[in-house]
Amino acid sequence: MRLPTARKLVNFLGRLSLRWKLIAAVSLLVVLIDIGILMLVSGAQRRALETEIIASIDRNADSLSRMIVPAILHDDRLDIYVQLENSRRASHILAIAAVDTAGTPFSMTHSGYFEAFLQSDDFRSHMRRRAYGTFAHYAPSEEKEMRSYFSTIVANYDQVLGALLICYEQNWIYEQVRHLQRRVLLVGLVALAVGWLLTALLSRGIVAPIERLERAAVRIGAGEFGKTVEVETHDEIGALAETFNTMSIELKKREEEVRRAERLSAIGQTASVVAHEMKTPLTSVKTYVDMLSMKYEDASFRVKFSGTVEAQVNRLEKLVDDLLDYSRDTRLHMTQLDLSLHLHQAVAFFGDMIVAQRVTVYEDYRTEQAVAADPDKLEQIFFNLIRNAVEAQGESGALGLLTLDDGDDVVVLVADAGTGIPEETAATIFDPFVSTKAKGTGLGLAIARKITEAHRGTIEVRSPLKTLAEEYRTLVQKTLAEHWPGAGYGTCFVIRLPALRESDT
Repeated sequence: MRLPTARKLVNFLGRLSLRWKLIAAVSLLVVLIDIGILMLVSGAQRRALETEIIASIDRNADSLSRMIVPAILHDDRLDIYVQLENSRRASHILAIAAVDTAGTPFSMTHSGYFEAFLQSDDFRSHMRRRAYGTFAHYAPSEEKEMRSYFSTIVANYDQVLGALLICYEQNWIYEQVRHLQRRVLLVGLVALAVGWLLTALLSRGIVAPIERLERAAVRIGAGEFGKTVEVETHDEIGALAETFNTMSIELKKREEEVRRAERLSAIGQTASVVAHEMKTPLTSVKTYVDMLSMKYEDASFRVKFSGTVEAQVNRLEKLVDDLLDYSRDTRLHMTQLDLSLHLHQAVAFFGDMIVAQRVTVYEDYRTEQAVAADPDKLEQIFFNLIRNAVEAQGESGALGLLTLDDGDDVVVLVADAGTGIPEETAATIFDPFVSTKAKGTGLGLAIARKITEAHRGTIEVRSPLKTLAEEYRTLVQKTLAEHWPGAGYGTCFVIRLPALRESDT
């Protein structure tokens, strides 16, 4: 068997379930045993039949050689023929010939069996040695190899008159062997069926508990810790089930401990960030409130007071809104949307800011495929990404916006020509309270990821642009044209949403 074929067989067996592997192993074992028995029994029967026939022919030849001596001495060829023919009919004999020492027949029952042998050196060798026993020879009349028995005809104990050649029936032996083989095969098929039945019953006790363990392991892999399986036996499989249950319960306890620790950590982190973010605007407000009684008559101070307090209160309000958006469940009001159209509207919303920053915008919308989404939530994502891209580049930057089909998804690419995001920041950019801006809550991208995942989509960042997939990088380079910053710079956010299928409408 060639190596690739063997490897394919191994791969095929590896994909079989344990139940089928057991059935295959038992079937192979039964087949091998059946073949072994078939070979041993048929070989033994063939040898036994051949021995029996040779013994019978030997007795027949000994008796016949004594009986035809008088007829040979009197040259009574008719009597020789009659005795040869009577002996031929007594057993599984095809032909008998009585010949002299030179190979000339006294008489024979059938011609065409021994002529070639009688003219060969083998015959003369047998005569010199006064041999007896079986020999192989070619029979021209049958056009095949035959087996015959050779025995010398002796008179007065030492006078060799010639030889008896007895060609016996081999097909009868083979037919008996084939008959036995058929019975052995029948027994083998019955044994194979019984083996399958026993294996099926056995596999219920072995495979079924393992399948339950597998299903429980899959649930644990999906995060459903604490799942257990019923322990039905006290053997190795039962011990495995008990160990699995102990592990599952321990994982549940550890999960609760980790979640408790994560909640405490998140609360502490949130409190720290919120306190830090609130401290600055509250300090500003407090400072101006303290100065209000002393400088209230100063008109310029009152204007500055109103502007500063309003800005800081708005900042606090934005922080509270972001915290509420991130903490509450994302409830979607789904409708059929054209992403390209909504992305273009988001760009138009920031028109004044884009003009003020002298940012060049390139739009390349390559899909008309609709998606099922909440327009307000998607608007929140697009606004956040566009604002961040414009603010991150300063003046004279470039912004590329693309949409395209990719299998069953619609992909949105929001790319800029800036210096990029540091690697350590890019790895945590979607975590809460992580921001590349001096002013900001660090919740915008965390909210964007939460909204995207609620739509059964994904959002990821690629910075610099050389980390983009080659197909996307080529499209971004073509879109940004002369503003392409090179593969070692720039940032691209990749949003992937499921396309709306006909069956979904």
